[in-house]
Amino acid sequence: MKANSLTKKRLLAFLTLLAIIFPLLLWSFRQTDWVEMQSIFRNFSGWEIIFILFLNLVIFYLFSKRWGLILNSLAEKVSWQRLFAYRLVSFGISYFTPGPQFGGEPAQIRLLKQDGLPLETSLASVYLDRLIDLLVNFTVLFLGLAVVLQAGLKTSLGFNNFAFLFVFILLLPFLHTLALWYGKTPLSSGISYVQNRWFPLRFKTQSEIILRAESQIRDFMRVKPLIFFKVIGLAFFTWGLMILEYGLLMSFLGWQGSWVEVITVISAARLAFLTPIPGGLGALEAGQVLVMQALGLPAALGIGLAVIVRLRDVLFGVFGLMLGGWFWYKPRNLEVKEL
Repeated sequence: MKANSLTKKRLLAFLTLLAIIFPLLLWSFRQTDWVEMQSIFRNFSGWEIIFILFLNLVIFYLFSKRWGLILNSLAEKVSWQRLFAYRLVSFGISYFTPGPQFGGEPAQIRLLKQDGLPLETSLASVYLDRLIDLLVNFTVLFLGLAVVLQAGLKTSLGFNNFAFLFVFILLLPFLHTLALWYGKTPLSSGISYVQNRWFPLRFKTQSEIILRAESQIRDFMRVKPLIFFKVIGLAFFTWGLMILEYGLLMSFLGWQGSWVEVITVISAARLAFLTPIPGGLGALEAGQVLVMQALGLPAALGIGLAVIVRLRDVLFGVFGLMLGGWFWYKPRNLEVKEL
């Protein structure tokens, strides 16, 4: 009976996703001039594809390097090659599951445990890495919104309606980071309150692990502030490369314009990935078409960008899932190596 009910819920969730995705894709493709689309893709050469793939490998390396800096500071050293592979696994899981680019973090923790690292250290490193991700991502998106508003595009794009929401969302990771900086443990304190109030005899082990992990993060930020700010700086530098990559993609497809347009378009793309749809399917395509129309650019350019981004992400995502399957079925306790 329970299995039957679970199957029905999954089917309902799948049909709901289809009801959201299909109209968005249909609208996006109906806005596109396919003759113009063919002309845009003719501008894309083989060496440009290779360069974009190389740039994305550099970006993934920086993700793993940032995570490695955190692990190194927590006194646990793992080779960047393995962290690179683990980030790919995490990306693959997050990309193909519903949610705003989250979901692969438990796999990262499990893979670190598989290498012999303590659970609380694995949890602390992933927790802090994602917290920095949130802090930097929302900061850059907020700055992107400011650029859009300054450029006078707020009416055509409707971004002014999201200004308050962006400020509120940005405040959450900022306040959390600030609390950790001042020696507080907000997450474990909240969990302890809920546990003591409603589940006094359950989840004690899990609460203690979360407390130890958050305490490691707190100590890392207070004892090694220079490394913490180095990690923050590396995250902003990675974002700069992502903006550069998007600008190059648009340029390779024949666009000639200002960097304000690039920032506007990539902001719309990142917002699409925050929707609770696997890979932002439909939301990315519709968002790119909409923002191109608002900027007075061809809708075909938006679809072209969405197609390339989709192919790139699916390529990395599938490879990450393949790696994850290999790690899952052939676990090995490897020697922990120096970064």
